[in-house]
Amino acid sequence: MKVFIGGPLKIKTLKPDVISKLNSIIKKKYKVLIGDANGVDKTIQNYFFNKKYKNVEIYSVNKFRNNLGGWKSNVIKVETKVKNREYYSIKDRKMAEIADVGFMIWNKKSEGTLNNILNLLILEKKVCLFIHQESKLVILKEIKDLESIVNAENSTELMELYLKSLENIKKSYKESEVNQKKEVQLSLKIN
Repeated sequence: MKVFIGGPLKIKTLKPDVISKLNSIIKKKYKVLIGDANGVDKTIQNYFFNKKYKNVEIYSVNKFRNNLGGWKSNVIKVETKVKNREYYSIKDRKMAEIADVGFMIWNKKSEGTLNNILNLLILEKKVCLFIHQESKLVILKEIKDLESIVNAENSTELMELYLKSLENIKKSYKESEVNQKKEVQLSLKIN
């Protein structure tokens, strides 16, 4: 079982329910896929490093920022020099594709974490979501489960972020499908 773990840059502490989940991952010997960012990524890396857990792979774009345990490194090459949300989301999408499930820590503000959750759900992968400020674990099986959480917050700002993220991710998957179809058609013409 491969678990994609992620969360916001602003969260740098692990609450008891998160630690319990991480210990369960260790006990079950799941493979952990995690990014190289500061915040949750680095904090989780530090936890696994201190536990001497080896079944971890780190994903990065172009070069590594953090790999505290010297684990297997996966560098995703990108041709742009502009380091924005889209730049880093390339590695996140790759981890979502490889993972069987997700474990996300979210503050109901982080666009990157929201994108990770949506990527996993669009790929029909379950997400164990820890809502940081509520110290609450929720299992998401489909997008409507996430939408219920967003609606319950009663925040125009969060709803706008959710709708924008959902639209962008759906668009990116459609573009990906179109490019794959073009590649297949091209290979058929060549053969």
